[in-house]
Amino acid sequence: MKQRLIQLLFLLCITTGISAQAVSPGGVTSPEIWFKTAPQSKDLNGYYLWKDFSGDSTKLRYYDARGPLYGTEYILARAAVRHYNFNPAIDLSEIAGNKQFLINKTNLSQMTIISVWGPDYGDFNQDMYLYTLNTRPGQGYIFTKDKVLNAKESDKSIFDYGKESGSDLLYQSTDVEPNITKFRERALRVVSHYRALQPNTSLWGEKEKSTIKISDIYYPALAGNNSTYNIADLNNRAFWGYTPEFIIYNRILTPLERRKAETYLAIKYGFTLDLSYIGSQNQLLWDLDENSGYNSRVTGYGRDDLSGMYQKKALTSHEESPYFSDLAAHDSYDLNISYNLPSRYRHLVIGRQPASPVKDGQYILFGDNDGTIKTASESGVNGIKLMSRHWLLNTNMLPATEQEKTLEWNIQNLEVYTEGFTTKATKAGTSTDQSGSLVTKTPLLDKDGYFSWTISSTRRGPLTIKFGTNNPEASEGSHDYGYYINQAGLVYKIIQGKQQAAAIATVVINQKIEVHKENNTLYLRFNNYRIPLFDIEIDSADAEKIYYGSIMIDKYNQEDIALTDIRHGGFADTGNQIELGYLGAGRDEFLPYRSGGKSYLVIDRSGTGDFSSPQTEYIPADEVDETRYKIIFNNIFWDKDGNGKDMFTFGYRQSNLIAVTTQKDPGCVDGVLQQNGQINVKIKQGFKAFSYLLINKDTKEEQEGIFFEDSLSIKNLAAGTYDLSLAEMGGFNLYPKQSGDYANKAVSSIYFNSVTNAYLEWTVSENTEAKAGMKTSATLINTASAAVVDYGLCVRDGQLYRVHKNTVMETSLGKVIPGDRLRVERVATKIYYKLNDAEVYSIDLPAEDRLAYNYAMAEVISGGIYNLKFNRMATTATWLTSDNLVLEKSSGDSMLQTITLSPDCDSQPVTTPVTEITDQNSRLTVHSETGTYTIKTSLQLDTAEAVTFIAYDLSGNPISKASLSAAEAKQEAELNVGRNGLYIIKAITANGEYTQKAIVQ
Repeated sequence: MKQRLIQLLFLLCITTGISAQAVSPGGVTSPEIWFKTAPQSKDLNGYYLWKDFSGDSTKLRYYDARGPLYGTEYILARAAVRHYNFNPAIDLSEIAGNKQFLINKTNLSQMTIISVWGPDYGDFNQDMYLYTLNTRPGQGYIFTKDKVLNAKESDKSIFDYGKESGSDLLYQSTDVEPNITKFRERALRVVSHYRALQPNTSLWGEKEKSTIKISDIYYPALAGNNSTYNIADLNNRAFWGYTPEFIIYNRILTPLERRKAETYLAIKYGFTLDLSYIGSQNQLLWDLDENSGYNSRVTGYGRDDLSGMYQKKALTSHEESPYFSDLAAHDSYDLNISYNLPSRYRHLVIGRQPASPVKDGQYILFGDNDGTIKTASESGVNGIKLMSRHWLLNTNMLPATEQEKTLEWNIQNLEVYTEGFTTKATKAGTSTDQSGSLVTKTPLLDKDGYFSWTISSTRRGPLTIKFGTNNPEASEGSHDYGYYINQAGLVYKIIQGKQQAAAIATVVINQKIEVHKENNTLYLRFNNYRIPLFDIEIDSADAEKIYYGSIMIDKYNQEDIALTDIRHGGFADTGNQIELGYLGAGRDEFLPYRSGGKSYLVIDRSGTGDFSSPQTEYIPADEVDETRYKIIFNNIFWDKDGNGKDMFTFGYRQSNLIAVTTQKDPGCVDGVLQQNGQINVKIKQGFKAFSYLLINKDTKEEQEGIFFEDSLSIKNLAAGTYDLSLAEMGGFNLYPKQSGDYANKAVSSIYFNSVTNAYLEWTVSENTEAKAGMKTSATLINTASAAVVDYGLCVRDGQLYRVHKNTVMETSLGKVIPGDRLRVERVATKIYYKLNDAEVYSIDLPAEDRLAYNYAMAEVISGGIYNLKFNRMATTATWLTSDNLVLEKSSGDSMLQTITLSPDCDSQPVTTPVTEITDQNSRLTVHSETGTYTIKTSLQLDTAEAVTFIAYDLSGNPISKASLSAAEAKQEAELNVGRNGLYIIKAITANGEYTQKAIVQ
């Protein structure tokens, strides 16, 4: 008996644990109905239906007079489905006729219904019928866009739920939206309705069943209708639109529970709540008061296992005119195809890099200041125009460490160069005796994986790309899944290590190829488009195995194979991806600047919106999707400083130079004005080196110089007005991508002959060992790898040496410092070596080299060669370079700005502004007694309501909570927070929220 009791207790513990972790909307447990729009099968272009996730498997069926358990299920083709924020929504009026479903085991005498509605088009200012609830006889109601029409028998008046809750589906002139266009932009919204009937005291009880009928219009004669209505009060018109989710509880939710469910829906479908966002574990995700001024178009992404939500990317469903979400062309997916990438009509899409994992409970939310998307110049920021719309981002994702961001490879028989998150792999055609491979040293962190690359050589294969074992060769019978590409570019599936017989596609040169693993499905994208016929399903027996990633170039390649821009996902934290659309009026301002790294993501890490701060990051776009009109920023990491917030915007440069300037005005000592002013320059974009010229417009005094770093401070300045000129010095910059034993060489693509005078010059920089000069050759040169400097100069350890036939001479020609200018010049048959235009050496060319081809040549051992100029070569011409060498073209752009340094002799102490308490928030008062950890709260309301008080720390974590379910006009509670600190206190009711801060000490 004792053993059996222990077993029962053990079983009870297990079932209790499972129940506690049950998936539910916003973590609000035990819904009676939880309809979500879902595909009927794995075919995303197939059919869709409402699927009940409450556990009861209730179905929405066509009306049948015999009852709601009869009739066929309501199922629609993909064309009748809309996606909001990449989640599907069904059209309940697409097919004419009545639909209904049964709510079993409850008559909803107490209930809360939360649903999301997206009007399709037109008549936003006309009321429309939505559904009928049949519960107790004579106690039903009709729900419309604007009101609840109660049954005649109930003796209840019409309930205008929008007036009470502040949100309905009908546009009226009294709404917060100034016009119908603004209402249409925000038309997708959540509607929450609750009610409680008097308990039934009948001896025989009552039926514990309810039905909901969803029709084109209300039909009084339908079987099952058990209440009557004053039809004259009903605008009996069909609702056209989409309903992604419909949730019913057989109880009245607390204000906190309702807010959690609404938060889940808002994040999932991309609409904005005019309230704070609260997560399933009561955490404060978005504080309406704290983020005041940035509450427009709030949306986000993240993972919440308690809600069953894994949102990998986000856009707003409150898109601005003319790109309304109610238009079919503006579905979340491009061309309204579920397998495509985000729509070309969506202005901003932010999400994780492909396969980059998100942990449960992590989130990123962002909203904007409702500024215009037009750009303007910003004070102190020169060379770039910034968008007037700024976004505030909140997150609880901790900054990734370098180790978490790094993927290490096992490399065999390939030349591999990695820069940041991209890799280039080359296998020479001469190495036909063995295969070359890249294999990840670590397996996938979760279920998803990703590889992409571009084939930049004429030979497209043979290649094997797979997920599975850490053996680069596919092994039959293993859990290797992927694709094989032969020399002709034909693509074959690999399933359980076996190459399939039939080719499925052909790849072409310069095509971007992607292999995705999403859970247990592998698929291909060619130039961003996915064809489902190419998908591979992983066998269930292999689903939970460990997966490595590998790319193998077969040993039988007869020509060089080069894979460029190799990207990976799922093995390390690769950050986030941002898409900025440039299609359409206003957005097309970025069109001329979409490529060449001219468009920028600008991030203020402090989260204050000061984009003139030297700490602001300017990140150039690194990809353009011309088909979808998207500027793309890859591998973006939010919240690097760990303060939980960033502010960001976008801009573009019209030249190559961006500089942020700040100033310190000269001060006074004992009333005497000092000459201690300062101008600071931070270069955000530009190629070294830089020259500056500062002119005092009053005294005409000048300061000038050259600097190689990205910052400059000009000190000891008097009060006055100055003209500051900044310029790139022009030419080419050469430096290694990564340190190591690599050949870092460049040869000009242009040669000159024996009768041409020519020179090569460059600027000395710090910590550089390099040589540059002339290369003579009896034959034409078509590669840099074997070339050497024949007549040139070498900088090493601050000394200048002559180079002769690739040998550095032992005798120093003198000391050099950063900023010195070096020149190697040929005039007729002589070579001159110059330092700052002064000749330091000369030789006569040997007879055998006088008639040879002459090229400019440079080799970098460490550091870099900057502002390299070759007078026989146009600046638009190219150089032949080795793989590890970066070649930048410095444009020589310049900028001029005027800066005034004013006497700073009467400075006043800086005071911290006090946040103004609004009239609404003044209804909430908080008080903490010194020496205790208790915060006393009091909320004064106009009408009696239930309330939940919550104390949050400044990171948004819930510390203490008190739920008062009894409706009172004055509510009071005590919150015990357990330690000293500053706390955010929220009082949440069904109709709003109130905020204060409290100090506990």
